[in-house]
Amino acid sequence: MKNLLMLIGFGLIALNVQAQDQKEKKERLSPEERFEKVDANQDGQISQAEAKGRLKKNFDKIDSDQNGFITLEELKNKPKGKGKGKGKRFEKLDADQDGQISEAEAKGPIKKNFATIDSNQDGFISKEELKAAPKSAKRKARKKNKN
Repeated sequence: MKNLLMLIGFGLIALNVQAQDQKEKKERLSPEERFEKVDANQDGQISQAEAKGRLKKNFDKIDSDQNGFITLEELKNKPKGKGKGKGKRFEKLDADQDGQISEAEAKGPIKKNFATIDSNQDGFISKEELKAAPKSAKRKARKKNKN
């Protein structure tokens, strides 16, 4: 029985260590680290042949001088993706461009869930508050809008 408990204990420890390793691997790389990783021949530029995934898909957008190569500078200054749309939505709603959304500026599901999203209850929604808004509140708002 003791051996079984010890075996289970070691198994749980091993799982915990593995989970921590996976979290560390998922950390975002800096633009320099990404560039170095993709630049297979280490010539200081990324060719279309070296590009993979989203970088390959968006190659022409990132290659601002259209010379067929992406430099580190071009990668750093690449057009921002839409992500989940929160950044663009935030910019559109922030009519006075003060970096926060007032209740008067809010529309749709954000207006309906303003009090929930405004986590510090200061009367404004920051970008961080919008990003952190509970998914359940967003789902409820979408369902209300569909009905």
